[in-house]
Amino acid sequence: MQLIAKGERIIVSAPSNAAVDHISIGLLERGVKVLRVGNTGKVHEKVYPYTPEGKLQQGQQQKELKQLHIQASQFRKMALQYKRNFGKAEREQRNLLLKEVQQIRLQIKQLQRYNEEKLYQEATVITGTPVGLLDANIPQVPYATLIIDEAGQCLAPMAFSLLPLARKWVFAGDHLQLP
Repeated sequence: MQLIAKGERIIVSAPSNAAVDHISIGLLERGVKVLRVGNTGKVHEKVYPYTPEGKLQQGQQQKELKQLHIQASQFRKMALQYKRNFGKAEREQRNLLLKEVQQIRLQIKQLQRYNEEKLYQEATVITGTPVGLLDANIPQVPYATLIIDEAGQCLAPMAFSLLPLARKWVFAGDHLQLP
């Protein structure tokens, strides 16, 4: 909490989802802006609204994304109505529709990427297991500190793979516990 009070952006990790969720809930109860990354199927229900997926479902952009998906689906359906025997004009129409579908899908990906990056920028603390943090493709935003809780239970290669995410590292846990 002292690091957060100083305005530092922090990444917190632990080898188990239960530990990460416990930490996340504690931070949320203290009013900290938390983003919990990782496998949403293993995230506690209290923490799910603070995952990228949970936050994006709540956002206004979700309506826009849904509309774009519907539009792409309609254009694709129109393009695929042309089957075998069609002339040059139909072929050109089909190609134009398929290109439009590609552009809409690209727009969807760009909008999703922008929304996710915005979530990372707004979060004070990002939490996740080592695997979840590595899979999250966290943008290269400067994080001051990486805290690994239950470090005695974390496999060394997993812990070391997180080190480039921050300038300072804190390893906490019982060194006598077996990995």
